[in-house]
Amino acid sequence: VVEVVEAEVEAAEVEAEAEGGEAEGGEAASPFHAHFEGVPEEWERDSSEVAYMLDRIARAGPEEKVINSLLYWLLDSWHRAIGHGETVVAYAPEPFLLRRQGAAARLSGELAATGRLVELCASCGAYDEEGLCVVTEDDVGDRMLLQVKQIETTATLMASIRSACAESCPVVLSQYDALLRSPQLSLSTLERVEFDALGAMLDLEGSFVASRAEAVRSALLEWRNPELLFRYYDDNRQDERMAPLIRRWLRAIFQLSGETLREIRRASAANRRHLDMFSEEVLERWYAEDCPGTSQTKTLFMVGEDAGSCLRVISSEGSRYNKALMGYVLQSHVRVLVVTDNVGRVMARSVIRLLLRSDTREPVIFADPMFFTLGFSYELQAELLYQARALQEHMGVPVVHACSVLAAPPEPGSCPEGGYVRRVTELDYDVVWVELLECDGVAPYTYSEELPYDELLQQHTAGVLTRTAEQPQLVIAVLPRSDSPSADRYARERQGLTGWTIVPEKPRDDAGGTRTNNHRSYFGPATAEPPPDSLPEGFVAPALDG
Repeated sequence: VVEVVEAEVEAAEVEAEAEGGEAEGGEAASPFHAHFEGVPEEWERDSSEVAYMLDRIARAGPEEKVINSLLYWLLDSWHRAIGHGETVVAYAPEPFLLRRQGAAARLSGELAATGRLVELCASCGAYDEEGLCVVTEDDVGDRMLLQVKQIETTATLMASIRSACAESCPVVLSQYDALLRSPQLSLSTLERVEFDALGAMLDLEGSFVASRAEAVRSALLEWRNPELLFRYYDDNRQDERMAPLIRRWLRAIFQLSGETLREIRRASAANRRHLDMFSEEVLERWYAEDCPGTSQTKTLFMVGEDAGSCLRVISSEGSRYNKALMGYVLQSHVRVLVVTDNVGRVMARSVIRLLLRSDTREPVIFADPMFFTLGFSYELQAELLYQARALQEHMGVPVVHACSVLAAPPEPGSCPEGGYVRRVTELDYDVVWVELLECDGVAPYTYSEELPYDELLQQHTAGVLTRTAEQPQLVIAVLPRSDSPSADRYARERQGLTGWTIVPEKPRDDAGGTRTNNHRSYFGPATAEPPPDSLPEGFVAPALDG
């Protein structure tokens, strides 16, 4: 990488000289020389050690794709270093960041820093008679994975601190910079700086963080890409509503406060104002261990990253969309129907929310569109359909989606106190809209997927939704009611066009076999006589939009 970048820099210098420019002192000195000239010989490693490191990582987590994560972190670190302080304008005359003044120097510094960190994992503890690295069991187990995650996390954490509190955290930054240039750099000394840095970010003493070392290490191992936690904070630190909430969340993750993740999700006052709209029986079933889907924050946080959607943490959009992730992660009325691979990566998913109907003030579960990480799959679709069916049977609450039609109350036109509907008559449609409400929540933002007729028939507002003190209630979705003159037309026009309404090939049961019943009967338009094992009448399925 250094050779490639130096070649780019030298080409730029030759071009500058041809235009009459000259570096100070009459020589075009590469900024890399300052970092890589005079490096002590004892720091240099045989390239075979890097190969052994990669082998140890692969054996420690053969299915975790840790090497991919390592490469992802390195490229992101280098790109952020090059672009630090730069403003990129569309169609700029100079499209290459590396050619901008100071960019090569920033990159060379970051290459030196990340190189020293990677060297920690590559260093070998013992050699055999032929000079080859001796690999022990400790080198290829959880310890190896922890080392990789530790260097990724520490570097990301320090980059966040450098951006967020360089003036108020000068000591920890100077310690880190000095350590990277010291022959005494080791994983233990790096961990001490990491604890100090984590304390600086979370307004805690480094000694207190160090006293919880086992809990911090455990969290690093449990989270598949823990460095993304600090990357997420860095992206959202300028938002005065998000920054304290994320710090509160991180303290709970690393067990650095008296508050657990469950307490934030279930007991926060703002979350309770929504949850109190439902009976205790409904909430008990929603929180039960056997409730289909998952409420794990690690899965909810990664739904955008795994699918490469707008909610991913590392994005060219910054925090424009991913700030809505806290609306999933920290609010317990949100779960996700999900199919994962062996290490927990999301292969297919649909975010589900326990919401309140605006007309009857009754609970309903709204399922977002199906997302497929590697493209549409009938097998994955069938699994999500089965989970949705099981969810409705477990909850005794209707599970609906963007193509659903809600059942009208027994006495049309009557609403309980506070109940309401919206009627829209446009473009030859006559629709009675029912809003599905999130009454309040601890997160200032959440995300709502696009619905079929948002623009044509004022169905609802999609995208990132903002909660305010004056308007804590958010409209997550809007669906037609069955007494709408255009209700059947609404369902018919979307049939077969979404993940929830495409007829699957081989629906699977929970034993991995196949069922003979057809999903169309309970995920498509209502039929006169649904099969006995189908979902209750009124269940209609979410979309593959977005």
